[in-house]
Amino acid sequence: MRLKHFLLFLVVFPFAATCAAQTYEYQTEVFGSVGMSRLMDDDGKLADGANFGGGIGFRPFSRLGFEFEVNGMHYKKRPWYGGLGFVERTPIYFTGNIVYHFSTERHQPYVLAGVGILRYDSTTVWQGVPGGPVEIWEGTDIGPAFSFGVGFKAFLTKKLSLRPEFRLVECWELDVLLAEPPVSLFRASIALGYHW
Repeated sequence: MRLKHFLLFLVVFPFAATCAAQTYEYQTEVFGSVGMSRLMDDDGKLADGANFGGGIGFRPFSRLGFEFEVNGMHYKKRPWYGGLGFVERTPIYFTGNIVYHFSTERHQPYVLAGVGILRYDSTTVWQGVPGGPVEIWEGTDIGPAFSFGVGFKAFLTKKLSLRPEFRLVECWELDVLLAEPPVSLFRASIALGYHW
């Protein structure tokens, strides 16, 4: 239920918070984002967790721009198969995106596509019974990633914008423990951007 409310907030709040039509075409933007992510592999869901990131964007043309972003999530919980210990997963991706804006006014829907790399760290610590042997499995890999997204920029002032966004990141070439490629990261986020 929390996820549904969060998604509704992403869509409704920026439209409710802004109005009027003016031209908003800035050359540079820095932004920070927070959201929720779902990590999946070929066998299904691996983890859900909070997602944090940030980046910088350049818009040399009226509707076309470029962004560079780093984003990641951290997940840690007890193993689903019982026993003592924990499972920890940390995917972090670095991406360069091409962004196309459908408007230059106060509300600017956009689509983006990008390429980058995904670093995936996985650690499992397991102990069958208290006082028993502890087993540790660790894996790390880096692979090329492709991202696709849709969102909109809603300007609160001439310099500040909110950016609800939905993103998919796909990586087909990871070889880490407890993950079966392809590894996918679905993200719903909202970012605060500063433009000049």
